[in-house]
Amino acid sequence: MELQHKKKDWIYIQKSSIELATKTGLQQGLEQGLEQGLQQGEVNATTKMVLNAHQIGLPIRTIIDLTGLREDEIAMIVQNK
Repeated sequence: MELQHKKKDWIYIQKSSIELATKTGLQQGLEQGLEQGLQQGEVNATTKMVLNAHQIGLPIRTIIDLTGLREDEIAMIVQNK
């Protein structure tokens, strides 16, 4: 009888460990996905800002000041539009 209780406790501990690992993994995955999504959104917004500023004829120096990007990064965005 005692052996059955120990086995039951062991199974409960294993199940709890798996559930905790799953929740932790899901939470970390969601956090990573959210972070990546935010970063990609930032990149998209900056790219759009560069293209719009270039389209209305703002000088490169002004675009650099607005975005914090280097001149070569801006040139790459404009060329790849």
